[in-house]
Amino acid sequence: MTKKRAAAIVVDTSVARSCGKQGAADLHALACLDALIALRESGLMLAMSPALLAEWERHWSTFARRWFYKMRSSRRVRDVAPGQHGPTRKAARALLDTDARQAVAKDMLLVEAALASDRRVISLDEKVRRHFAVLAASVADLRSVHWANPTSTGCIAWLAAQAPDDPVWKLGTPR
Repeated sequence: MTKKRAAAIVVDTSVARSCGKQGAADLHALACLDALIALRESGLMLAMSPALLAEWERHWSTFARRWFYKMRSSRRVRDVAPGQHGPTRKAARALLDTDARQAVAKDMLLVEAALASDRRVISLDEKVRRHFAVLAASVADLRSVHWANPTSTGCIAWLAAQAPDDPVWKLGTPR
């Protein structure tokens, strides 16, 4: 019997920056902290591209930095080398206004890393999630990307369950 490979999750810098110390009072900080702890305790991997790591290193909290190095020393960081996803970039130029295109361009590193790994992202950014969901109507690859917000009901439980395939979190599922 072969052991199932743990899914690799792309974690947005918004989560790494926002996670507070245990005992913090801010709900966003607590949700981000709980998400990283659930990701680690459930045996999931962290998917990390060089561009995303550079962004993390500019913005991460003390907790996120320690968490990352524990994940790395435990061999739980899957390095990914995503390429540019032409269909998403083309759809963004055709379907989105200038502001939305700029937001999507800034966070393409998340989607491209997710497409190069196990198609899972956790991020606080609901606005850019909505933009990617609009693009998913035209870009088939995006429909299978799971995008979960740590502050959303059920996200921590989903991570604790090893982030299984679930239409609730997919960009292609209307909300």
